[in-house]
Amino acid sequence: MKQYFLICLILVYQVVLSAQDSEIKVKNSTEVFGTTFTWYAENEESDKKISELIEKVKAETPAYDPDCYYSKKSPCAVKPTEATQELDKLSAEYKKETAGAFDVTAKVEKLSQRDYGGVAQGFVIDKMKQNLKGNYLIDFANDFYLSADFKGSPQLAVGLPDLDNVLYAKVIMKSGWMLGSSASPKMRVPEAYAKNKKNKDFKKIVLFAKPDFSGARLDAWSTALIVGGKKLLNQLERINAYKDQWAYVYFDNKNQATCSRSLKCKLGDELKDNYIKVEWK
Repeated sequence: MKQYFLICLILVYQVVLSAQDSEIKVKNSTEVFGTTFTWYAENEESDKKISELIEKVKAETPAYDPDCYYSKKSPCAVKPTEATQELDKLSAEYKKETAGAFDVTAKVEKLSQRDYGGVAQGFVIDKMKQNLKGNYLIDFANDFYLSADFKGSPQLAVGLPDLDNVLYAKVIMKSGWMLGSSASPKMRVPEAYAKNKKNKDFKKIVLFAKPDFSGARLDAWSTALIVGGKKLLNQLERINAYKDQWAYVYFDNKNQATCSRSLKCKLGDELKDNYIKVEWK
């Protein structure tokens, strides 16, 4: 879904819930906007609630179609809804926050159109968690959310850039967000960064955040950072309102990984021993 907006998501994650995860009874999945939405719930009642919420969110959120962007002028325009209005408002906020590195607007055949691909997954999960309680995990095409009360022991992992099946580091995390973006030759660069089309800083970046952090914001930041690089990363780290609420690990163009200070990381050449530990205070 995101491949038409700035990036092609080629992160490798794993979700394995072991036998001792006795409180996770149900695994289910469906298709949302052409990609897989998977969830793990503690019982049939919770599973039903999540399933109903997914259908509700899908009905209210503009369907993602790379050949048919949201535009009042486009012949395949999506009728404006409360969700599109909210997305427009949030997108304008994130554009300002990232100095233009995140931008949903695009010119397609001289028409002003919108591509929500770089924010929609986080936005959808936000809508879900507003109406969910208890013990659950959501995996929306490798964008992960673990509820604040999650009691399972998921085995999450990050893979090397360009090597989908090579596990780089295990991730130890009990709750919150884990999502990321990777550079792609097909990326659409916002007008403000048109002169800087070649990303020189990050091949891939993975962001983590506390459970109450906005998934839409984190999604937009991961998208923007592929374009904005270290300069934007430093800028976002200076926003006091979000201090100590999020963290990152990024890979440079030599596949060298760097962790933020708020993470406990052991990253080296021995791939099997690498880990990223996320502990929120």
